[in-house]
Amino acid sequence: MIFANCKDEVMTFKHQVSSRETFADGAVEAMLWTSRQVPGLYNMDDLCLVVGDF
Repeated sequence: MIFANCKDEVMTFKHQVSSRETFADGAVEAMLWTSRQVPGLYNMDDLCLVVGDF
C-alpha cells in the first residue's frame, strides 16, 4: 500500500513473509477454531476476534 500526498513524499506500508508455513499455520488455526463452533454462519471477523485464544 502506498500513500503519496505530493510529488516529494511517499509513505509505504509493506507486509512480507519468508515462508508459506505462516499461511499454513493460519489455515490450521482457522480449521481448529471452526471445529469448535456450533453450526452457523461465520466470517473472518469472528475468527480474528479470538486469535489470542489459540
